[in-house]
Amino acid sequence: MVDHHHAMKEIQYIEATVENATYDTMRITVQEPSKGGKYYLTFQIPANLSFWTSKAIKGDASAAELKSAIKTYYDNVYGSDNVNMTMFDANGTNTTNVTLATSYVYHVVTRKLISTASVSKVLVAAQ
Repeated sequence: MVDHHHAMKEIQYIEATVENATYDTMRITVQEPSKGGKYYLTFQIPANLSFWTSKAIKGDASAAELKSAIKTYYDNVYGSDNVNMTMFDANGTNTTNVTLATSYVYHVVTRKLISTASVSKVLVAAQ
């Protein structure tokens, strides 16, 4: 079938994105993270106002450890989440040195566009 219009098959890819879309982001700040302390986060679910409590979270948890502690909530309610962490020293300067860090700031971002906040209320309880 040479020179026939079906002789060469083409594959076309198309992608659709939403411009200027923002994902729900929650910021968690831990002041003076301690190596021995632990805490829990309790989220109030906007859809039904029920509560969900995380696993215990270390005071100096990494972003991966925090994500693991709240993964069930975000996976069940919103499909997925992304967590990143920035450490700051006593002067408020970004640092990568754990021994100089006096606060950890975590950003939890839903990986799905939603029409409401991902939580109504967040309660924190020390262990």
